[in-house]
Amino acid sequence: MKIKKTVVISSELWDEIQGLSDNFSALVETALREYLRRRKIEDAKKAFGSWTRDRETLEIVEEIREDDSRRKTLGLD
Repeated sequence: MKIKKTVVISSELWDEIQGLSDNFSALVETALREYLRRRKIEDAKKAFGSWTRDRETLEIVEEIREDDSRRKTLGLD
């Protein structure tokens, strides 16, 4: 589904982007997708390590491995 919107940009920006593409909508869509991709990366970087835990990571991983039914199915236990 496509949505039609009006965009207001400076004439300087318009002059600079005119030679890049004949399809302004595609150019805007590409730019917005890239912006969102970068934003998600930045948000993930900010969130990394921000959660708190009561136990050490190794302890949590070991518990998960002990409870992992896949290990039993594969005959690893």
